[in-house]
Amino acid sequence: MFFSRAEQIYRESITFPQYLTAKKVRDIAKQFLTVGCTSLFLKTGEVEHDDKNIEKIIGNGFGSILVEAISERTPHIHFRKNRVNLLVHLMYYQKVRTSSMEFTIYLSSLRRAASCLFPTVVFYPSDLSLFLELTGQYEKQSDHQKLIKSWFTNKNQELLKVLLSFWRNLNYGKIWEQCNHEVCSIDKLIEESKHFPSASWSPVNVFGAAVTLANLSNRQFAKSLNSSDITQISDYLLTNHWQKIGSALEVLLLRKKYEANYTFSPDIEFCGLLNDAYRNLCNTVVYTNFRVCVIPSVFKDESTKIKKVLLQSTDLATALLEDLLRNDQSKVFTKNDTSKRYGFSSKRDLIARNVSDLLNDHYHPARIIETAASLKVMFDCFIIISITGKRLPFEEIRKAIQVYRNVVNHHAKLVIIGVDSMDNKKVLADLEGTLLVCGADEGTSSLIREFVAI
Repeated sequence: MFFSRAEQIYRESITFPQYLTAKKVRDIAKQFLTVGCTSLFLKTGEVEHDDKNIEKIIGNGFGSILVEAISERTPHIHFRKNRVNLLVHLMYYQKVRTSSMEFTIYLSSLRRAASCLFPTVVFYPSDLSLFLELTGQYEKQSDHQKLIKSWFTNKNQELLKVLLSFWRNLNYGKIWEQCNHEVCSIDKLIEESKHFPSASWSPVNVFGAAVTLANLSNRQFAKSLNSSDITQISDYLLTNHWQKIGSALEVLLLRKKYEANYTFSPDIEFCGLLNDAYRNLCNTVVYTNFRVCVIPSVFKDESTKIKKVLLQSTDLATALLEDLLRNDQSKVFTKNDTSKRYGFSSKRDLIARNVSDLLNDHYHPARIIETAASLKVMFDCFIIISITGKRLPFEEIRKAIQVYRNVVNHHAKLVIIGVDSMDNKKVLADLEGTLLVCGADEGTSSLIREFVAI
């Protein structure tokens, strides 16, 4: 209550941009928590440390909406890092808009409100690792040290021991020493965690099937799986929930990373299970309200070998295409198997073709968008898949999407993906409802799906 009042008083004392309405702020917050940025360009695997739009929202007295967004939205397992990032923006906002008393009180109350979310937002060691990375410049501040100390002390020892056991890539002793000045040590706890997990602490029993599945690239998770875990993961992969949110690209990468955790042979049964999950997803239709035009622009001579997972770029592009065409309202421009005419076809119309065959269709992306405009085919989003984006005619694509928006759907979005790489294109800089994605990982398909739905 005090926080809301302090914010209201501060906002009444300043003149903020007219476009910055509560609805606009909620939309920006939703995009940030989903995509990880509010700008045009997203580099997969990297975190936007200083998002200008988020800073502008905080500076203009709308921080409470961001706090609400973090507390209300349950994140996809791959989007947890975005909540951590937004929390850091709220807790460590440094842009001094004014030295007024109203601003000082508002900022202080905002930090207290955001700090209350720390235990839930920064729960796993992976969350803590990112939080420390983003706040390294504050490590000597006493308030910051107390906060990091609370990550250890607010958990019971058994839970803490399990967390330290499954995530062994952090130097917990050093972190503890930096934030604690008492004659107290967690060395014994750290040492005991090295002998975990026991059979009774299997990853699925502790964290559930969803978290375990998402962490198969973690060597300790992969090595700790037992037959009961595999059975429970198998059951989870058959649930309606997984069929709806799952991703062929995610399963492909998780299987390859799981295999990479073994010097010799991984569990053959489990690998087969993940292979089956991939095929099941590819054969499953997802029903949504969003009409999507998928445009493959993949040139195989650009494909490279991804050494860590022993895959080619085209493998990632194929899996991503499978995910996007699972949507019952997704269409691709190609030759229809039944009519033998060129046009927009859904996956079920292409009974005689594999999805991978569509990568051989090299139709001009801008001409496809122009065709949709001339035929007045309604789409909510155009998604262009490439490997590097180097051969894409960005200027023509820009003109085509503008024409489509003027003629058919003013709110149509544009997503361009380079599964290997993608340069930030200034020609698209002022084009709203557009996202350039550089690189692909386990969360890419889910990210695109959520972006389309915003």
